[in-house]
Amino acid sequence: MKNREILKFLAEKQSFPQLYKKYKTLDKSVVKKLLMDAAENFARSGAHKAVTNEILSGGSPALKVSGIIECFVDGAAQPNPGQAGAGAVFYRDSTKIAEISEYLGEKTNNQAEYSALIIALDKALKIKEKFSSLLIYSDSLLMVNQTNGLWRVKDAGIAVLIAEVKKKIENIKSKKNAIVSLKHIAREQNKTADALSVLAIKSKN
Repeated sequence: MKNREILKFLAEKQSFPQLYKKYKTLDKSVVKKLLMDAAENFARSGAHKAVTNEILSGGSPALKVSGIIECFVDGAAQPNPGQAGAGAVFYRDSTKIAEISEYLGEKTNNQAEYSALIIALDKALKIKEKFSSLLIYSDSLLMVNQTNGLWRVKDAGIAVLIAEVKKKIENIKSKKNAIVSLKHIAREQNKTADALSVLAIKSKN
């Protein structure tokens, strides 16, 4: 059996209880995409042998090779439109490694959400340590689905912000050689980033 086929099999038949226990918000579809992309990337690069051997010895390529960065991001405007703030918090191996609380000026809530994501992507690019995957979580269903191409974009101003987001994502992929995923979560799962965005507004006032 080819190594590439082994990786694809793991993507389809994954059973990583320890991985999902450690990263409680991690979605199986994200891990599947990571493994499927890894199968393609390693097949092209010739590095798949070493990674496959590590998997077979009980390791996980995403965690052992360079790690997963989780980012929770939020933007807020009070009122809407009004004074806006961006908040984000980054975790590696369940340990907080960075956070953002930045005043954005006058914006709508949707503009604040996208602006917060852009700032978070800039921050991720500056992380010195190598990582194989950047998992971004947001409670804005609109932003997540528009960025992932699931919903149409009607507002010209938002379209400009989305273009900037996608440019920065591609920048991270090329410079960090990392997979970038954006996933929607419930608001109660995003309390820290929300608090940081509100704090930015209050600090300005």
